Amino acid sequence: MEDVALQTTVAATRFRPGHAVQAPRLITRHWMHGPGLPGAAAVAIAGTRRLVGRRFSRRRASIQGVPLLDLAQQPGQPTQATSPGPLLDAFRKIGAFQVRMPPKLAYDTRLIFSQFGDFMALPEAARHQFLCDSKELLAVHGYQPRGGQGERFNRFRSGVVFHGKNTLPLLPEPFEAEVANWRDQVWRLSERILDHLLHELRCTGTLKENLDPGAFHEGASFDMISGSHFQLKQMHSAGQDGESVRLPLHQDPSFMSLLIHASSKPPGQGLEILDDRAQEFVAVPRSGCEFATVLIGQLFHQLCGRGDMRFAKGSHRVVTRPEDMTKQRHTAVFFFQPQLDTLLRPLVPPTTGSHEAPITFRERRLRSYQRFARAAPPWQKD
Repeated sequence: MEDVALQTTVAATRFRPGHAVQAPRLITRHWMHGPGLPGAAAVAIAGTRRLVGRRFSRRRASIQGVPLLDLAQQPGQPTQATSPGPLLDAFRKIGAFQVRMPPKLAYDTRLIFSQFGDFMALPEAARHQFLCDSKELLAVHGYQPRGGQGERFNRFRSGVVFHGKNTLPLLPEPFEAEVANWRDQVWRLSERILDHLLHELRCTGTLKENLDPGAFHEGASFDMISGSHFQLKQMHSAGQDGESVRLPLHQDPSFMSLLIHASSKPPGQGLEILDDRAQEFVAVPRSGCEFATVLIGQLFHQLCGRGDMRFAKGSHRVVTRPEDMTKQRHTAVFFFQPQLDTLLRPLVPPTTGSHEAPITFRERRLRSYQRFARAAPPWQKD
């Protein structure tokens, strides 16, 4: 697998919350800012000291990190496995992995980000024509201004949410048709990823439900595609000195999320994932339209993570260095989840704890998005 070679040659940058170490002599009494540098550069600055969100953090080099996995091989017939496959293993260790985008999808992604930039360059009044309904929680769709719904998560972001197959005439045609075509390409890539995850779950022999290959596809028995939504978001400057946490630490409520950054500079775009066991932040080492980052969601834990195999939370945040604060940052994030009326029965039976009566995804979504909608700014407590 491609990720094996990468893990032996590329060091991922890590940060440990709540710890401080003495800076190297060369930079004594100077703060090191930023989400860190991948590769050999991370080795050179390992052990530097910095202040992030009122806490000291330590940077150190490690061969552990966010792997780049190969989807070229198609899932075969399930066989009893002695260890989890590469996707499940990444979900167990860090809660995330990356895949390469097909060339045509990477090309079309650049086009969509360019068009999104054109929309965001319009006057705010023009963008407000497409405002989200602030009271809608089940099918959020439309423009979200900076600091709007879910202020804690949108303090430095604005952009557009598209629900299901719905589009918006943000720009003259053929914009809507191109967005729909691009979305369908991302859906097909995500179905391949979900196929691999399902295959690896079947190989562990822990699946309770008898799900056929392709069960997570659009229109299939456990459709994770049709009820999904995606965001095109622009990150704004924090307007402050020093390093800034522009998206606070959180877990996605989805089954699986797929994130694409428009730019490769700086690598990872400040996205950091919390390593639960080490209590360190791991900087995502790759970004740009050629790569997609796949994150485990809370719903995956609920449906698949209460058996013998446990998974990392996949909690993540975005941290930006002062020198990167004014750089344009556009991101597309897809949140994959069931249809609203799907009954959330565990796919892997729980081994401990109470066996709760299953609820529909509608009920679960209302609970999670009510919390999101009333999310207080980071300087206030609920």
